[in-house]
Amino acid sequence: MKTCKLTIVIPVYNREKFLSRTLSSVAMQTYTDFHLVLVDNGSTDASLRICQDFASQSFEDSKMIVTVLQELRKGAASARNAGLKVCTTPYVYFFDSDDEMSSDFVEKVTGLMDSDFDLMCFPVRQVQNGVEQRRVFQPYSTAYNHILNSILSTQSMLFRTDFLRSVGGWNELLLTWDDWELGERALLHHPRVKWLPSLCFHRIYVHRESITGEGFSSRLEWLIKAMNAAVQNVQSLLKESGERKKCLRALFYRYAILHGHLCAERNKNGALKCALQANYISVSWRDKWIWKGLSRYVAHGGRGAWRIAQFLL
Repeated sequence: MKTCKLTIVIPVYNREKFLSRTLSSVAMQTYTDFHLVLVDNGSTDASLRICQDFASQSFEDSKMIVTVLQELRKGAASARNAGLKVCTTPYVYFFDSDDEMSSDFVEKVTGLMDSDFDLMCFPVRQVQNGVEQRRVFQPYSTAYNHILNSILSTQSMLFRTDFLRSVGGWNELLLTWDDWELGERALLHHPRVKWLPSLCFHRIYVHRESITGEGFSSRLEWLIKAMNAAVQNVQSLLKESGERKKCLRALFYRYAILHGHLCAERNKNGALKCALQANYISVSWRDKWIWKGLSRYVAHGGRGAWRIAQFLL
């Protein structure tokens, strides 16, 4: 463990259908000097046993060390923080238990750990309905850009361990969009960021059983909690400044986009809740007109509303 630079933490909850694929992709790494922490989050299927069986295997010519933990507090964020707590390496990375890791990932990122950085960011591939494509990736270090384009997802950011701990780790009050909120909170601390736009890793699968899931109405309570947490981050971490105003306006626009999705799903009550929460953000009349336009655009099937919002910001 003395030479090991990286810990990979994977939270696991009822993933017996996908877990073997994920663990096989981790075992296929071309560079194996890393610590793998599997955190079972109270699974009721065979997930814990699969993790324990994997940890008991003998991996020929591999330096990988596997630790299996159990965390009964609900939520992936709680499981990730449990993994973060036992991390002894200078860098830590989080992966999901239903995705597929690129075989050269550890080798490439470890080779770039010779300089000081707090956050390493890179694009990933997303697979949905059998179609694989690179997720949009814009290397902007400003929190207000991330608020709109969600550039920092769980598998697209690797942390210096001490930095992640200093910003509070994962927000355990959130059951969805916790990576989006963490990305915003991290950028609000103005970290040293190493951007790797020319690299693209992994296969991130979007399906009904994934944390991302499908649709907005079924997750509305947790989406609003994440949005409110993001607003509180801005208000507590930034003094009155142009950056603070841009972040709050970006959050207001993000609420407008969510409102449009809820309207498209014919969720009137949800749309009303969304609008009421957005009204707590102090913005100009111009921003309120932009809200209406963004919401209507999304509600009528418009795509890429975040790009419009980013341009108008």
